Amino acid sequence: PAALLVRTLLDTTVNVPVVVAGMIILFILIVIRMSELVRSQTHAVEMHRESTSREKTLRRAGHALVAATDRDAMFAVAIDAAETLVRDRPDWTVRLFAGSTDAMGLVATRGERPTHTPCVVGLSSLPVDAARALAMGDACVIRSLAEERPQVDEALGLSPRRPVALVVPVVVDDVVTGVLAVSLDRIPGESRRRALETVCAQAGLAVETAALTED
Repeated sequence: PAALLVRTLLDTTVNVPVVVAGMIILFILIVIRMSELVRSQTHAVEMHRESTSREKTLRRAGHALVAATDRDAMFAVAIDAAETLVRDRPDWTVRLFAGSTDAMGLVATRGERPTHTPCVVGLSSLPVDAARALAMGDACVIRSLAEERPQVDEALGLSPRRPVALVVPVVVDDVVTGVLAVSLDRIPGESRRRALETVCAQAGLAVETAALTED
């Protein structure tokens, strides 16, 4: 009808197939745009859900750490929280080490367990850049070192399925007394990384506070 109206008003010949094709293209463009908007909204909802879940995990961990009475209980809270933060990934391991900077033993693990014992990590056994970052209290990402340092891969839980590990220090009294190693199929996103760093910071503060209370 619109094409006929235009033809009547302008007294010109209207190419109906062209008009129909244009309307079809316009309809397709509208559908594509609407699908993009739906995907964007769905992604925003999912991001909000994940953010809310992580905040709840961190709050629960904070409360549990305050209630923990010894270091082992604190480490258990920390690794449970870390597991909760990464278990949506298809393949992962979470390992917590504690001790001196040159010899931190495995105190808790979630996911695939190490095949060799004792499982020990020292800053000196890690790549120089990673050791430097951890000594300064910063988290770092370590990629598989299977050809150079297979014992590090074994300790951190690295494998062909999990080629990267986020290693986060647990700092007590400005000294690295432990590390949390989370091996994953890919480098964790910024929000996940910050959440894991927060867990380790909470654990370090809880251990430090408990030590002060005992003194």
